[in-house]
Amino acid sequence: MLNEENSLERTVKDKMRNKLTFTSLIGSIRQIHDELAAQARRAVNVSLTLRNWLSGCYIAEYELRGADRASKWNALRAEYKLYLPAEEDLRRELKRERKLIEKTERQEGEK
Repeated sequence: MLNEENSLERTVKDKMRNKLTFTSLIGSIRQIHDELAAQARRAVNVSLTLRNWLSGCYIAEYELRGADRASKWNALRAEYKLYLPAEEDLRRELKRERKLIEKTERQEGEK
């Protein structure tokens, strides 16, 4: 990320040294938008992946060692069913995220 910021800073300084035109202004703004939007997407993907991974860890730990897991789990599941996605929706979302992670890793490996 630091290299990306340095690259963006160098690009801005280079553009400012050159003769500014309306066309170059629009191009510079578009480039800044595209680069920072890409950084934001990566940050959001990382955050969502971490959220899902940590939630899964807590659930797995509870299922293995929760003192009241047998009685409480069924009651909690019924009580929060309105707030939690259906199991099939969770499975579908996790598959989608796994595919996205694999695709991102392949793309990073190609660079």
